[in-house]
Amino acid sequence: MAKMSVQVQNWSDNAAHVVSSLDENFEALVQGLMKRNAALPVGQQIDEEVIRMFARWLGSTLEHQTGSMIAAEMAYIEEQADDPAVRERRDAAASPLAVCVTRTRNRVSTVLGDAGLSAYGLKELVPRTATELAEYARVAMTLLLADSRQVPDGTGGILDTAVLAASIGMLHAPLDEALRDLRKEQRQLEAAMLRRDTEVSEWRLVYVDGATAFASLYRMAGHPGLAARVRPTTRRAEGREPAPGNEVPDDGVILPEDPGAPEAPPAVEP
Repeated sequence: MAKMSVQVQNWSDNAAHVVSSLDENFEALVQGLMKRNAALPVGQQIDEEVIRMFARWLGSTLEHQTGSMIAAEMAYIEEQADDPAVRERRDAAASPLAVCVTRTRNRVSTVLGDAGLSAYGLKELVPRTATELAEYARVAMTLLLADSRQVPDGTGGILDTAVLAASIGMLHAPLDEALRDLRKEQRQLEAAMLRRDTEVSEWRLVYVDGATAFASLYRMAGHPGLAARVRPTTRRAEGREPAPGNEVPDDGVILPEDPGAPEAPPAVEP
């Protein structure tokens, strides 16, 4: 089964960590904010349901964008998985065509010399890459048919350019089809990558702003410890750091530390 990249997995886990914190501490957050709300004049207070709805909305937005990012990542991975089969089909079709074109070139050279090679687009050596081989074969096939000749080969046989063209054509068709399919796969892969990158950009915006908002709400509610655990860091936003456990992040903090948090007491000598 296809797996997400470590970076996307870290992004997903960090989002889940923030949403999980909201689920586990929802009431503490709401009640802490309600205490601050109660300090306002009556005309400036808001209903508790508004606070609840806003907090849930933030969590739902982060969950939704995370799901969209994961879906785009998996679609990109699935597109990547399609390429090997098409490439194998291309390579399998290129080999016999290369042999056929090489034999055709040698036969034309033997019977018609350099003039024949030039006339039928065979003067250059047979290309080694599939795309160049397909074009080389197409040109030769077209010219062999356009200037069809039957020439004695000097050994009792006949050099029939139409027959040579038909032989090339039979083997050119599978390669041409494989190359068209490969170009289609590449376009689809590029589109999937663009969608994935777009969703990742949106996720980083939602994660950083959403987690920042949660950290601010937790601090306003009187829970600086919870704020520290969900506060986004540069490393988390870049997918270089997995979701935290219970440790407080101290690296690459985007938000400033809580200015109202109490300082730790000094150590006591034994």
